[in-house]
Amino acid sequence: PDKSGSPAVVLAAFAVLWWVLAALMSLLPAWQQIELKLLDSMTVALAPNKSAFPITIVGIDEPSFSELGLQWPWPRRLHAELIDQLAAAGAAVIVLDILFAEPSNKEDDKLLADAIRRAGNVVLTADRVYRESSSIRQWLRVDPHHAFTDAGAQVGVATVALDPDLVVRRIPESSDALWRTVIVRLIRNHPEITPNLGISPGSLIRYVGSDHTFPYVSYHEVVKPTGSIPADFFKDQVVIVGRDVKASPDVESAQ
Repeated sequence: PDKSGSPAVVLAAFAVLWWVLAALMSLLPAWQQIELKLLDSMTVALAPNKSAFPITIVGIDEPSFSELGLQWPWPRRLHAELIDQLAAAGAAVIVLDILFAEPSNKEDDKLLADAIRRAGNVVLTADRVYRESSSIRQWLRVDPHHAFTDAGAQVGVATVALDPDLVVRRIPESSDALWRTVIVRLIRNHPEITPNLGISPGSLIRYVGSDHTFPYVSYHEVVKPTGSIPADFFKDQVVIVGRDVKASPDVESAQ
């Protein structure tokens, strides 16, 4: 008997047709954006809202600008004080997400270099910038001033790639990415506390939680201590120092 019209055959044909349509739709940019937005929503909804890694943030934030009364760029002797304080508090790795590409005054640069040398666990950031002229178009890597790398600072590229909708979702895969440099430094100094990340090519960034899910203090609380920070707050931590302010031309052009 002819079973071509049986419910099972019709259902199978419908499933195959739906699979083909879904496969074709997945190739469309508009559908890919819908998938990414759904992924974003699921990632946020499933966020643990707690940190499982030894990471602490020191924020260059608006309260710090107010308390310190300084315009950006801040003097490098201040960053030297910060490094000394963090090293004395037992930080495992000190990461300054600030690009020190050009020299400032010799005294301040020497103080910062000396602090980097004393700490022995500092990671600085490099960046990739696009330059275009009438004769050339190229991406250039901008590294920290040699005085700081000569003092022992490791360097990682902090540049991240944006998806077409200007959202950062993908973990940088380059061998010189900042996160890789930090892990290498952590393994060297403290292999016993180094997490097993298991990151494979194409991995997406996991959303951990809202602002300040990682332990957080303001920059000014470290360089002008009031006793509000517990003595062991930075011990065995990867301390990341970076901007936590509304975008402004002065702060974005860190020196």
